[in-house]
Amino acid sequence: METAINAQDWPVISVIVPSYNQGRFVRQTLDSILEQGYPNLELIVMDGGSDDETVDILEEYSPHLSHWVSEPDNGQSHAINKGFAVATGSLVGWLNSDDLYLPKSMFQAASYMLEHPDCDVVFSDYVFIDESGDVL
Repeated sequence: METAINAQDWPVISVIVPSYNQGRFVRQTLDSILEQGYPNLELIVMDGGSDDETVDILEEYSPHLSHWVSEPDNGQSHAINKGFAVATGSLVGWLNSDDLYLPKSMFQAASYMLEHPDCDVVFSDYVFIDESGDVL
């Protein structure tokens, strides 16, 4: 369906990624979002003051991030709420920093929302994977 809609017609999706000492996984998480190829993405990372390699990775990805900060917070929910506070998209969601989006998931969510304008929430099923990305 993405070919039937011009890039500028896709709604802005804000994705908040809460993180704390997830350097082992955050690169894969960010790649899974960026590789969606979604044209109107606002990618926000709220890091809780990590002392592992997370901040170095975020600096590397900063050209692709709409907003990111690394500062102490009061946990995952606080980080997500801080991300929602700066989000500007008409669609918002979050992806934990050790989780992945499957290909085309953002297009599928946006398509559903466009086709069902009275819908307030969409969610998907899940697949459990191990640290190597193998399906359990």
